Amino acid sequence: MATKSILDSALNGGRASRNGDLVIVAMPNQGFVTTAQEYQIVMSWARSKQSNGLPHKDRAMMLERFETLIPRNNSGLAARGNRKVLKRMVDDMEQLGMMLEDWTIPRDLDDDGMKPRKKIVAADGTETEVDDDQQPEEKA
Repeated sequence: MATKSILDSALNGGRASRNGDLVIVAMPNQGFVTTAQEYQIVMSWARSKQSNGLPHKDRAMMLERFETLIPRNNSGLAARGNRKVLKRMVDDMEQLGMMLEDWTIPRDLDDDGMKPRKKIVAADGTETEVDDDQQPEEKA
């Protein structure tokens, strides 16, 4: 009997479909979207490794190798990756007509990651910048 690769074991009858720069991966009880480039890299790795015979462990090992992914809701995965890449992926998903509410997308992808700051002018005329949700420190 031929031995299975991690890829065969992890997908376990699932499938992957490429749509432009995205790959949509569907596995039993899990699904996610990643970039086509990253999918190719991880799949090459997974094809070259022998399964340990436990599909759930093979799947976990394979999923750890993805740096960028947007998971399907209730798949037990968290979105991860560079914010700009995730934003581009979400835009591509939208163009493909995918229902975004079916996916676990970070809420604040449109933000640049910087919190708004405001200036506080003290009675002595000194200015202090603080995050919008912070209060200035009081001097003793």
